[in-house]
Amino acid sequence: MLNLFHAECYKLWRNKSFYICALTGALISLLLYGTLFLVDNLERTDSQQGQEGFSVTATVNEEAGDLGSTELQGKEEAIPMSQRIGIMGVIEQMLSGSFAGFITTIFVCIFVVGEYGNGAIKNVVSKGYSRGTVFLSKLLAAELAALLLNLAIIGACLLFGAILMGKSGIEAIAWKDLAIFTGIQMAFSAALTGIVAMIGEITRSLGSGIALSLGLLMFSTSITAGLDLLFHDLHWKPSSYWLLDLQTTALADVLQKDFLIRAAALSIFWLLAAAAAGMLHFKKADIK
Repeated sequence: MLNLFHAECYKLWRNKSFYICALTGALISLLLYGTLFLVDNLERTDSQQGQEGFSVTATVNEEAGDLGSTELQGKEEAIPMSQRIGIMGVIEQMLSGSFAGFITTIFVCIFVVGEYGNGAIKNVVSKGYSRGTVFLSKLLAAELAALLLNLAIIGACLLFGAILMGKSGIEAIAWKDLAIFTGIQMAFSAALTGIVAMIGEITRSLGSGIALSLGLLMFSTSITAGLDLLFHDLHWKPSSYWLLDLQTTALADVLQKDFLIRAAALSIFWLLAAAAAGMLHFKKADIK
């Protein structure tokens, strides 16, 4: 098992697709920052045009409380979008907004399915290794790849945020909240990686594996929303048990203890279920 895992890690190290996917994630995070600053410029331009086109007369209540609230509201409205979202918001969008999920899904499909096409899996099995060990070593390497890709994306968000937003952007980060949020998103990513690896093992086709996996990412939440309506009278929400619905939960709710426990338990369940299904199919199906 250990030798097989070392071999899979070596393949991962030499895999160009891994570095391309990591670079893609970094570029998408940079694009998000660029979008925020573009919105800032548009808001600034609209504000200047509004000031030039209108003459505003303000009457101020003599009571100090009213004056303070007016000034505070004006300052709040003047905060640029990039500062309101901040580095934490960009990281949240990258991890829970399916950007990282798309990148991880594509790479895991390439990493798992690709070796069926070049005959590598058949060669490994022919050397006498048990099929369960072969599948688990591949799955563990895929999980390692997903972890590294997510960390690379977070690192890119922090780096670009520090460069573009400066010291104030870094100081605005709640590091404890970021650590908790990152941890639970890694658990979701691990479960998703297991499901994608299972799909790749069952299909054993790069096109079919990517299509089904991306379809799962894009449409499964719509399906669970429909199921929620279907089972509304029974007071049961299937979306509460599906990891992709849980992954889109807002940061404030993610930090709640009850959510953390439920999310961790469901992530473990989906990961083990996907691993068991993939291993069972790998043991029974012929390798061509």
